[in-house]
Parts: sequence; structure tokens; C-alpha cells
Amino acid sequence: MGVATVNEVIRAAAVNWEIAPVTGWCDFEKRFLDVVASAEAELVVLPEYTYFELLTRADIAEDKVLAELLPLADDYTALALRAAHTYGCTIVAGSIFQSRPEGITNATPIVTPDGKVHWQPKVRLTQYEKDMWHLAPGAGLETGLGPLGVTICYDVEFPEATRLLAEHGTLILCVPSWTETSQSALRVRWSAQGRAVENQQFVIHSTLRGQLGREPLPFTHGTSAIIAPPVDPFVEPILNESGPGMSYARADLDLTRLLQARQGDDVRNWADRHPLVWEVLPPSSPSD
Repeated sequence: MGVATVNEVIRAAAVNWEIAPVTGWCDFEKRFLDVVASAEAELVVLPEYTYFELLTRADIAEDKVLAELLPLADDYTALALRAAHTYGCTIVAGSIFQSRPEGITNATPIVTPDGKVHWQPKVRLTQYEKDMWHLAPGAGLETGLGPLGVTICYDVEFPEATRLLAEHGTLILCVPSWTETSQSALRVRWSAQGRAVENQQFVIHSTLRGQLGREPLPFTHGTSAIIAPPVDPFVEPILNESGPGMSYARADLDLTRLLQARQGDDVRNWADRHPLVWEVLPPSSPSD
């Protein structure tokens, strides 16, 4: 598939990528292709910083990680394009360090089978990304993906970002993430579920698992999931969730049913979203 259209049923997969030792680029390349092939989906979402797996090649110092991985941006993007073409799928290919006009960013390549590449940089950076790597925030949100939208990890915790994407037609929000603690894993998951409720959209949450035993990946928490708005006709809001280890959450996303759900249930969050409904009133005096 190319970038989706709204009259499709899309087979989607959120990859629960578990870090494993690799000997070099060729080893990682084979594993990447195997993972995409095994996803058996038209839309595959990989986690944030998937290529941290390459740090298993050697004991690379924390402050050298950026210099080690930044030169691989073109190779990684070419690999994602090759996988998309070979297996006929659109890939939200995790995220990588990328040099952009605003500086070095944490950016997601979104690649299609016909060879197109779109980019979504992370707009709101964690303190670690700012302090350790001095990354630059992305300039804004990509809206040229049809019904797809991307918010990387921390970005999904800001309702105004996903609302803006939804206002520009996003029906499937893709959330590549990497979370080290149970608190951060829950923040991202609960935020993803909140965005599904607010915007009555599907959310695909893909997370990185495993560890290096050192920074920047001492350990990880979380699972991958595909989330629907909790309204009819969707019986369960979590359509599918990954198991332990390298695994997948898969689901068929019916965009027609999603649009019908926005108009047909007892609550209609999307239709009732208008900001002018809300007004801050002046403080009232308490009655005696």
C-alpha cells in the first residue's frame, strides 16, 4: 500500500522490537527485513530508536552514541525503503538521528512501497535528548500522509499536537516510543488511549524492548498495542497487544467503520470537540 485512503481496511502491525546482539550492519539489515516480513501487514510501525540495536556491536560510550549513529541515517532510510518495496507495505520506520535545517533531530522516516519518504521529527524532546545529545526540536507536524499521522513518544502526551493532526485528516495515529521506566511506559500508553478517545481515531503504539545494560538503554518497559476509540462498533478499545520479547500487535483497521463511529454512538467526542463551547468564567462570589 501507499499512504492509506479513507475507504480502506488496513492490516496494521505494531512491532514490539526486542534488542538483540548484532555483529554489524549486515546482521542488523537481515533482522530488520525479517521483522518487516514477519509482520505480515500493510502498515508496519517500528519503535523509536530501533537502530539502538547497533550499539550492541561494541561498548560505545554514552557521549559517543550520536557520532556513532548519525552517519547511518541514509543507510537506514534506504533499508526501510527496500523493505517497503519488497513486502509491499508502508513503514513508519521508528526514528533515527537526522541532520535537518533546524539541527540534529530525532526523526521518523515514513516510507512507502513506491519509494516515497516522508519525515516527522520529534517536536517535544525529553531532557535526556536535550542534555546528552543537544538535539533540536522539529519545526512542526507532517500532514501530507493522508489519514496517517505520527507523534514520537513524548509528543503524544500533548493533546494539542494530535488534535491538530486530526483536524488535518489523521485517522490513524502512529506512536513510535522508547520508555525506560514503568512510569514513562504508562504515560505514553495512557496518552495514546486518551488521544483515541478525544479524536475518535486509531492509535498504533510501538515500543522498544530489551536492554544494553548501560546508557542510553539500560532497560526498557512497555508493550506495543493497537487502540480503537471505546465506542460502538469497537467492543474492546485495545484491539491487540504484543506479548513478551520480539512480537507484534496486529489488527485490521476499518476506516469506514471508524468514521461511522464518530457519528453513531451515544458520545461523539470528535463532533463535540469545538473549543468555543468552553469558556473561563470570572470567579463568582460564594452565596451565604
